[in-house]
Amino acid sequence: MQENEITAPDLSGRTASFIIVQAVTVVLLLLSVLTVKYFFKEYYEDISRWYTTSFCGETDVDEVLETAGGGIDEV
Repeated sequence: MQENEITAPDLSGRTASFIIVQAVTVVLLLLSVLTVKYFFKEYYEDISRWYTTSFCGETDVDEVLETAGGGIDEV
């Protein structure tokens, strides 16, 4: 009689490839930001100004901390 052996899948190759893909993605994002910053300075200034007014200007840290609790008293 033949027994079927169940083995756990080897995830070491998947984990390494996942880490490599994540690292390459981060490097590409950083290179794109640096390229815009140093080679397209006028566009970078526009983007930076837009980011500051649209994202940073609309939310205050205190507002985030107040809404994080949800106003619910935990027992």
